[in-house]
Amino acid sequence: MAQSAVVAEAEVVEAPSGSVPRRVKKLFEKFDTDGNGRLTLEEWQKAVALEFPHMPAHAAAHVAPVFAKHATSTPEHPHKFVDLPTFSKMYASLLFRNFDADNSGLLDATEAEAALSYLSEGK
Repeated sequence: MAQSAVVAEAEVVEAPSGSVPRRVKKLFEKFDTDGNGRLTLEEWQKAVALEFPHMPAHAAAHVAPVFAKHATSTPEHPHKFVDLPTFSKMYASLLFRNFDADNSGLLDATEAEAALSYLSEGK
């Protein structure tokens, strides 16, 4: 597998344990339409549709199951939801699946460049 210049020059940056990237936090706040700090399945599905309008079918098939796997409820909030740290993990997983165009389970150099470009430029 060829390594691109973008990937070859990528710098590993250590983030504090439990931290959420600023971009992901802003997305969570944008899609948490009622501002309660929790995303419902409906909010998650809307977020994915807006964030990835051209998502491949193999990635789209994981939207509801990934929510079901990670969502929780509490006596105070009986409807299933995800919080910000959980959303961050789910978003990363879906981002990977979205850019894994050939559904190989790996990102080749072209797919990795597309993902990095998207993350850095929002495109």
